[in-house]
Amino acid sequence: MTDQVPYTLTEGSFQSERKIEIYTRKYIPTGAYNTVYVFLHGVGEHCSRFHAYFDILARQNFAVYALDHQGHGKSGGAKFDCHSLNEYIDDIAAFAKIARADHASSPSTRFFLSGISLGGLLAALTAATYPTEWDGLVLFAPAIGIEMSTTLKIQNAFAGIFGAVAPTWTIVPAVVPSLLSRNTEFTEDYIADPLNNHENLRVRLAINISKGMKHLETIQDKIEMPIVIYHGDHDKVTSPRISKAFFEALKSQDKEYKSLSGQFHCLLNEPERESTISSVIEWVQARSKVN
Repeated sequence: MTDQVPYTLTEGSFQSERKIEIYTRKYIPTGAYNTVYVFLHGVGEHCSRFHAYFDILARQNFAVYALDHQGHGKSGGAKFDCHSLNEYIDDIAAFAKIARADHASSPSTRFFLSGISLGGLLAALTAATYPTEWDGLVLFAPAIGIEMSTTLKIQNAFAGIFGAVAPTWTIVPAVVPSLLSRNTEFTEDYIADPLNNHENLRVRLAINISKGMKHLETIQDKIEMPIVIYHGDHDKVTSPRISKAFFEALKSQDKEYKSLSGQFHCLLNEPERESTISSVIEWVQARSKVN
């Protein structure tokens, strides 16, 4: 890593097309830089939980932009609900537009999109929808498919009925915190965080996530920018197998898949996180160089 640089952290918000206030955080290095890193959190959490990660990136001369998805954290909207994943993607696109406007006077700036879990799915969908706007994609344990157990097959069969009759029911099982990380301090903090969702997911959100996964299959060939995917091989929340299959099918000529031995889902909080973060910094820096 390079010498650490100071930065300023600004909390703010913008109004979505649906007139919802979307909470944002910007970590801006005080000196010259040419890398903007937009990060998307997962379902039921919020971007402030990743402050330690953003702090490291900003001190390595990355301008970091993060938001709370609608209904999450400090953003407005119905809690942990959406009528379509396009609502999230529209907000991400609007936020990216703000980031670009902030750097309009620096045409050499490189823009990277990153996300974890559901944020990984949203990042992939956004990159495929706006493929010319991103210089690279960094995904952590992306939720891009589901291993269909017998129970999930039964739930899926009735999803349409529940979605039509009771879309806001919270009957889809939430993630078991102990599966998130081997770092007990992290899991205890996750459970204690009042801004996190500690209940089951709403039917409508679960259905829309499933639809988003299926839609990605139809547009993933648009992802031709450099991409790196990190996935723990002991992840029981999202599927390493599906993640690797997605990677293999990508058209990008600059792609890497990093299987992290023994690691769980929240890779940025696992005991080996320093190595993972160093790898991310090196990967992004190598693709931020101005030719």
